[in-house]
Amino acid sequence: ANTPAIAQYNQAQSLLKNKEYEKAKEAFLKIIADYPQDIYAARSYIHLGNIHLHLKNFTEAEKAFSEALMNKLEVLHMVETRLGLAEAYSQLGKDAECCQQVKILQKEVLEEDQKNRLKAVVG
Repeated sequence: ANTPAIAQYNQAQSLLKNKEYEKAKEAFLKIIADYPQDIYAARSYIHLGNIHLHLKNFTEAEKAFSEALMNKLEVLHMVETRLGLAEAYSQLGKDAECCQQVKILQKEVLEEDQKNRLKAVVG
């Protein structure tokens, strides 16, 4: 999808790849603010969630992943979102919510790294 947000999104991903988490976070927030209805805004929430997980800001991660779930996402991105949400819930001690995400994820076809992340969540 060629949208006005794509250039900003690619730049934000580049910052993320270079582990410039604060700059990447700001870049993804700008995409969400500038293009709230764009598919890249939805994907930006997923990246924000992952940045917050990495920075151990679990409440912020939960908010970002929950926001991403309110958007239409491809299955690949939906799995990533639910996995991140399960991780955030697990860290926040929200066991019932975590289990709910795990049950949904167990019905999906997961890639190897996703299977490993899920195993880490369920223990």
